[in-house]
Formats: sequence, structure tokens, C-alpha cells
Amino acid sequence: MAMLPRKPSAGHLARRLAKNAAVVAGLLTGALALGAVGYHALNGLSWLDATLNAAMILTGMGPVDRMVTPEGKVFAIVYALFGGVFFLSMVAVLLAPVGQHLLHRFHLELDEHREVRRRKQLHDAAPGTSCSLPIADRAQRTADFRALLADAFRERSRSDGSVQWTLRASGSAEAESQRLAALEARCCDGVRFHVERRGDDVLWTITGPPTAQATLDAFYELPVLVRSDDGARALWDALDGAACGPPATSRRPAP
Repeated sequence: MAMLPRKPSAGHLARRLAKNAAVVAGLLTGALALGAVGYHALNGLSWLDATLNAAMILTGMGPVDRMVTPEGKVFAIVYALFGGVFFLSMVAVLLAPVGQHLLHRFHLELDEHREVRRRKQLHDAAPGTSCSLPIADRAQRTADFRALLADAFRERSRSDGSVQWTLRASGSAEAESQRLAALEARCCDGVRFHVERRGDDVLWTITGPPTAQATLDAFYELPVLVRSDDGARALWDALDGAACGPPATSRRPAP
């Protein structure tokens, strides 16, 4: 399944804020040093007083000491104009990740709402025939299948109306298979997912009506395609809106 964008996490936002804060701190140090040198060299202030004046100008508070030399006054004019623009720019750089974080979440939510409306229209046009999974959940489902099949997958088989996977019954393979099968059953009407333990194996049996052949083909390819992002993307394209047939009955698939 495709590695589609996740909703941005708080950890990702914190890392970006830290990175931008480091950039701002470096630029601020350079600007402060420039002001201190100017006030010290052109107005005769001590290094401490020159640094104080530069800091006050950069933060928009105004100078502390009176400029007495013509050169110092000219420098103070230029540095004050520079400081006003610089300070606002640094605030924008520092807070940019927050704005991008909020916009990213907003756009993902809009995309998901559009997808839900589109799938509802498909479902209304042909009830019980669409496979769907919210966009925000697809990356996690991809990661879940990838983790399960990476170590446990042994073989697969395909026949008319069914697909079977054989997994090693090690660790949490059986419990995780049951969980994922239940999740897939919720978003794909008409296709049945049955998981059972047979000795040292966990068997997945995926069955569906003739109208669900494209979906069954996609699940047959899933153990291979899910290993790479490009393959997962192709898999989602195949599953996205694929016909699943009429709603599934409660009848268990034959072993």
C-alpha cells in the first residue's frame, strides 16, 4: 500500500522549530556583532555599551546611549532600519514551521473530506461495491503490513475467487493478522478475510465474488508490492475504488 503523507506529528514540528531556532540564533549573533563593532568603532562606546545598544536596536527598543559623532549617527540610522527588517524576518523564520504545520494538517483534512465525499458518491451509485480507506490511515496500514510480512511471509497462492497467504506463526503474527484482517474487512465490502492457525503456519484466506477479481489480484500482489514505496503506491492505485462485489455474508470460507 502506498506511503501517502501522514498528518504531521508534534515531534516533526519540534525538530523543525529547533533547526530554525539554530539558524535564527546564528544570524542574530552575526547581526548583534555587526552592531557592536559599529557602535564601538564609530561612536567610541565600550564593548559592553556597544553590544547593549545593538541589542536594543535589533529588538525595536531604541538606543540607550546618545550618538555624538556624525559617523555614529549615520551608522545608527542605517542599523536601525536594518534592525527593524531583520527582527521581523527572524520572527517569520522562527515561526514558519508552525504555519506550515497547521496548513499541512488543514490540507490533509480537506483531502480526506473530499475523498470521503467521492467514495460516498461511488457507493451511492453502486451500493456495496467500493473499497475504501481514509487517506490519513493508508501510510499506517502500509507500515503494518510491511512489518507483518517482512519476517513472517512464506508463500502465496491464487485461484478463482480466492487468494491465500501462508505466514510463519511466530511472535505476534497470528494476533496481528487477525487485527489487520478485521480492519481490511471494514473498508472492503463483499471481500471476506479469514485468518486461522494451522500448526506452525498462519493462513490468510481472502475470497470474493467475480466482480472483485481486481481486488483479489491486488491482495495477491500485496506481499511483494508492499516492500517498496513505489510498489505500495501502485497497490493503492489498484485498490482505490476497486469493485468488491455485494456485501459479504457471514459464511466462513472453505479451508
